[in-house]
Amino acid sequence: MRATRHLVFLVLASLLVAGARAPTAAKALLEYLASAEAQNTAAPQDPPASTAAAAAPSVPMSVGSFKSWAAYTFEDKGRLMCYTQGEPQGTIGKVESRGSAAVMVIQAPDAAAKDQVSIVLGFLPQDGKNVIVTIGAKAGKGKKFTLKKFAVGRAWAESSGQDKQIVAAMKRYNYLVVDATSKKGEKVRDTYYLSGFGKAYDAAVKACK
Repeated sequence: MRATRHLVFLVLASLLVAGARAPTAAKALLEYLASAEAQNTAAPQDPPASTAAAAAPSVPMSVGSFKSWAAYTFEDKGRLMCYTQGEPQGTIGKVESRGSAAVMVIQAPDAAAKDQVSIVLGFLPQDGKNVIVTIGAKAGKGKKFTLKKFAVGRAWAESSGQDKQIVAAMKRYNYLVVDATSKKGEKVRDTYYLSGFGKAYDAAVKACK
């Protein structure tokens, strides 16, 4: 799976407005990536090497790729975050100017966050429309989870309890399907293959111990 800095930036962009559910380490990653994006568009500057080395946080590091899933770590000032990320393998429906889509499971022990699940839609959802996540042995069939919390085109699990239920189902079954409606009423279905998720998840959890 190809995971670019742009995708990770998009995946984490809503953490600043996600309230108490946003782990501190995740915010640190967002701040680093936002700074990097700004530096790409600004006039080049050369700070003293010693200052840059002391201030620069680490970049996200891959700790393993497993089919369409991968595990990463990020550290800033001693704060560690690990996350599992996957991209859809199939999409039905089209949203104009849609961004990248992804599923992420975050581990942030320094912020007491474990198995924090969120769905990057790549668009703003329609008001009053929930995101439905279906996990099962067949695509679109199985256990359904309703996600009602949204921030900047991203859907969040309702609670740590729902997080754990979603992750348990992802480790057990073959498919995860996301059904959502854009602000303009466009319906989209993304299908994720869960083969490889378990190994990627284990790699992320191990990296955060």
